[in-house]
Amino acid sequence: MDWNTIQQYVKKLRQRIYRAEQNNQRRRVRILQRLLLSSKDNLLLSIRRVTQQNTATRTPGVEGYTASQPNERIKLYQELLRRNVFQHLPISLFPGNIDVCLLIQL
Repeated sequence: MDWNTIQQYVKKLRQRIYRAEQNNQRRRVRILQRLLLSSKDNLLLSIRRVTQQNTATRTPGVEGYTASQPNERIKLYQELLRRNVFQHLPISLFPGNIDVCLLIQL
């Protein structure tokens, strides 16, 4: 994978969001943010940062899983694509759940 190309794409997209915000183009900001969140390049870059570049890459998270080998990272990417992480659940599906409300406020 050409990580430089992926990083450049995500960086330019973030810059476009910043410029649109500076120019008070709210609709454009939302469109670009949606594009960034649904970007497969952004997902790849996020997986790379968490599994390779963080200082605690060998420390398992809450789920007790680490992806230290390249084939494990590819499997993680495919799993996240399969789960469709690009669509979120509306908050109204969690009425009265105090734990979710506290997580959102953080």
